[in-house]
Amino acid sequence: MKKLIPAAALGAAALTASIAQAGVTANIGVTSNYLWRGLTQTDDRPAIQGGIDYAHDSGFYVGTWTSNVDFGTTGFELDLYGGWGGEFGGFSLDLGYIQYMYPAQNRTEAADFGEIYGNLGWGPLSTGIYYTVFSQDFDDAGNDLVGSWYIPLGFDWTFENVGKLGPVGLKVFGGYYDFSDSGSYFHWGVGLSKSTDDWGTFGIQYEQANTSDDDNNTFSVDEDPKVLVNWTKEFGIL
Repeated sequence: MKKLIPAAALGAAALTASIAQAGVTANIGVTSNYLWRGLTQTDDRPAIQGGIDYAHDSGFYVGTWTSNVDFGTTGFELDLYGGWGGEFGGFSLDLGYIQYMYPAQNRTEAADFGEIYGNLGWGPLSTGIYYTVFSQDFDDAGNDLVGSWYIPLGFDWTFENVGKLGPVGLKVFGGYYDFSDSGSYFHWGVGLSKSTDDWGTFGIQYEQANTSDDDNNTFSVDEDPKVLVNWTKEFGIL
């Protein structure tokens, strides 16, 4: 599977939410398993991750994010992205482009690719679309990801008072990934998170991916349930 889907993570998984204030911010995190669209990018091993973002008052932003990955050869992922985010009539909108790069990878294991994206949010609900417009060959047959598309769905809610824990976040999410010439799969999951003032945010997450029953599928995904724990911290620079 790692040859069929070059990994990558949207380190800016919620760009509009994470780049809400103008200025320069940084983030760092640790996770017991780096999952991207339901699939492990570290062979079910831990990852150290981090990034830097710049946001302008106009809503435009740029950023970079990196993580270690493992697709059979040791390496790392580097994402570069930019776009615009804003709010209107109770809705939030986020439009942009993200480039996924694997500088230390064997190119048949993980090829660089890029997506344009649009995300729409309303209250606790969110959805969007990611469409691949650039891709290097990622298997021996010369196939690439151009024309592939991904649709995420999310529901975010905060329980304001959970006993002594105080506010606790709940996220229910899923997504459908369709490859231009190789089939499709979907994934879903649920997560809980607890934010603290000084020590960042701690989370636990359950996720599972399932191969589509489409007869055109030429691959299968690991359908074993995944459970991970993570920690992230964000801080202002300028």
